[in-house]
Amino acid sequence: MRRILPYYLLLLFTFSFIGCYRDDNETQKTSDTSNIVEDKLDADSKEFLKQAAQSLIFDIEMANLAQESARYKKVKIFASNISFGSTRIYNELKKLAAENHLLLPIEANKEQLELISKLKLSNRQRFDHIYLSSIIQNQNNTIELFNKAVNIKHPAINNFVLNRKPDLKKQHFSTIQLYNSLKTQ
Repeated sequence: MRRILPYYLLLLFTFSFIGCYRDDNETQKTSDTSNIVEDKLDADSKEFLKQAAQSLIFDIEMANLAQESARYKKVKIFASNISFGSTRIYNELKKLAAENHLLLPIEANKEQLELISKLKLSNRQRFDHIYLSSIIQNQNNTIELFNKAVNIKHPAINNFVLNRKPDLKKQHFSTIQLYNSLKTQ
């Protein structure tokens, strides 16, 4: 019996080790497949997220430039508010995109970069008017984008659109008011 005991223990140890190793591998295989997420976004949802991000980036970059270069203090304050609000919304958008495994643009597109360059080169006397008219145009496009996105079926995106649309309209209204007030100066 003493002679068999070491062999028996060795055999028992071997089988228990193999059993544990096999369980670990099976657990790892099942956990690996649980990390695979189906692409839940349709083409309209992806396009909306990317275009909205692009619009917000443009607002942020233009606002940062206006904070430095605007002639009137009220335009600088307005630009600061635009930068803060657009950054907040962009961060919400990034979170939503990350939850759906979508990468968003991180810089302005070519057309927007050209507008930013023109604004940098503009006459300081006209800077505020050019800045505000560019922002109004971008806001018009963004509101139109959000109006179309109301029909997106993805619940989180639809909720985002419905919650942010009033903020965008309010921001647009205040931009127009500021622009009109500068016309008289």
